[in-house]
Amino acid sequence: MAFSGVYTTASTDLGVWFRDVWQPEIGIAAYEEMRIGNHFKRLQAPEGKVHYRKHLNLQRYTLAEGSIGTDYTAITGGGVTPSGSLIPSGHTEIDITAVPQTSYIYVRTNINAIARMVNDPTDIFRRSVEMSLAEGVDYVCAGKAIDLTNVVGSNADNITEPLLQDAIVKAAVSMKMEFNPGQDELLFGMHPNQIDDILGIANWVQAQVRGDGENPVVRGMVLRANGVQFVETGNINSTGGNTYNNPIFVPNVTFGIGFNQEATVKMEDYLMEKRIVGWVDFAVLTLWDNYGVNYKTTIAA
Repeated sequence: MAFSGVYTTASTDLGVWFRDVWQPEIGIAAYEEMRIGNHFKRLQAPEGKVHYRKHLNLQRYTLAEGSIGTDYTAITGGGVTPSGSLIPSGHTEIDITAVPQTSYIYVRTNINAIARMVNDPTDIFRRSVEMSLAEGVDYVCAGKAIDLTNVVGSNADNITEPLLQDAIVKAAVSMKMEFNPGQDELLFGMHPNQIDDILGIANWVQAQVRGDGENPVVRGMVLRANGVQFVETGNINSTGGNTYNNPIFVPNVTFGIGFNQEATVKMEDYLMEKRIVGWVDFAVLTLWDNYGVNYKTTIAA
């Protein structure tokens, strides 16, 4: 605010009488929300290490025509000669493990500084700590996209309808009963840089196709298309400085997460300080690395 040239006398500026006004609230910089991890299968507390046991597919055989299907190993005597035998089906058991990790934030403020402030910043710090912890957990969850064995796209690609349809085909082939196209819905975690890609696909934005209630021209976002639900988040993992790994997966099936300690914040007084500590202890697992698709895109908007 400038009032140059306004004086009561030749040497006194009225500006020294102006009062500064401070707004009561303190703004908090935006964090990413939990958008990916809240769709993971919730596991029991991992404690020292979390284990997830898997039983893989059994092999089928066809019984020969005329065979009575008796297993030779079951014959103990009596001179019985079976006309055919059963072949044992091979079976494979797998143990998936993960070690929990602790994420924390430590903030301290002198109490004499707080006493001089208009507002006690303790609650502001607490809220910011909670949001930062949630963002960090979700970043780890979104990073599990690189574990998925089905891959479409590259660092030169955007989201397109043909590539997404190719991803859905891969999902249907590998997921079998866990994903029935037309009945079940996949979740597609995508980086915000790809919003313009999906808004530019004509088949997805036409009002005569979608209806005005979901018209992206009005809403500014395509929420669902081709059997997937789009969820945008800046927590998407990037590799090589030029590739986003956008996970497509079955909610509560493909990935799992367990907490020894949910995100919590505590405050304590120490000498002339207020100490605020927030922490979370959790483990994230890729339960089925073939029950999803890593849709690779360019990092460019």
